[in-house]
Amino acid sequence: MAITMREIGVAKADAIRAICLDAFGTEGEEGEGPAVASLAVALLADETAQPCLALLAEEEGEPCGCVIFSAVRIEGGDPIKAPIKVSILAPLAVSRHRHGGGIGGSLVRRGLELLRERGTEAVLVYGDPAYYSRFGFSHRHQIQAPYPLSYPAEAWMALELRPGALDSVTGVARCGQALSAPEHW
Repeated sequence: MAITMREIGVAKADAIRAICLDAFGTEGEEGEGPAVASLAVALLADETAQPCLALLAEEEGEPCGCVIFSAVRIEGGDPIKAPIKVSILAPLAVSRHRHGGGIGGSLVRRGLELLRERGTEAVLVYGDPAYYSRFGFSHRHQIQAPYPLSYPAEAWMALELRPGALDSVTGVARCGQALSAPEHW
């Protein structure tokens, strides 16, 4: 079955919410589905997270995956250097019945391709190193997370979309307001 991907906005908030709840669990289940769903919907409408790139994957017209990349600014680095254009990947969700089918990877690759075309120079992610390293993400960078992290430091990763973009970038990542709450970290 063919998977299609398209760029979406706040009008598709219900589809994004449903995918996140399916992927991460609902109120009555173990899981963080409600928090992830609320975050995803909030990011779509968050003016401080713009520009925001949201992609929806569909199979035969049924939503089955989504990814959101939102703007980040790096605070406290070298004031003489021009700031670079950075985004953060959060969240990535795929419906449970579609896990393992490559939808998540396709969403990430397409998102990175679109960001590169639009001049984004680097992307951050806080996630499973075994998964995100396959796209080129690495913990070898000098950008600090907004809050102390609960997972190992290797889970805070970056990917250069422009070679050399992160060579001398230091400072703290400041995300849009929706992603800036400590509970997301």
